[in-house]
Amino acid sequence: MTRKHWRLTLALVLALLGASAVAVLLVNYSPTQLRLPSCFFRKLTGLYCPGCGSTRALRRLLCADFIGAFRYNPAFALAVPWIPVALCQAFYDEWRGVYPPRRLVYRYALFLAILLLVLGVARNLPFDVCDWLRPPEGPCP
Repeated sequence: MTRKHWRLTLALVLALLGASAVAVLLVNYSPTQLRLPSCFFRKLTGLYCPGCGSTRALRRLLCADFIGAFRYNPAFALAVPWIPVALCQAFYDEWRGVYPPRRLVYRYALFLAILLLVLGVARNLPFDVCDWLRPPEGPCP
């Protein structure tokens, strides 16, 4: 095994161990019991950021409550199942030395940034139609 492959394998193993530790903590403890910091943007402005509710959504996903996760943060609940797939693909591409075209990566990043910006604005609109985008107040059950 070459030095490059050894580092990639070690990085993948450490990432899996870290993700497992986070999963065990969130399944066994509520985010309020872990005393995680609240959203700084929400405290400062009183508005919801695109990430508000993500920790509670992750906890609901780990408990296999997909509807509850969607209620806390719809974008996060839809994106999380794809994160391990994308990471494995990135590690595999790095292992083989094959990389996606840079232009495609930039377009994908721009699309995600615009999507999160639209979510952040839509969450804070004062219309009843946008209520489903806001996370419920209070601790995660």
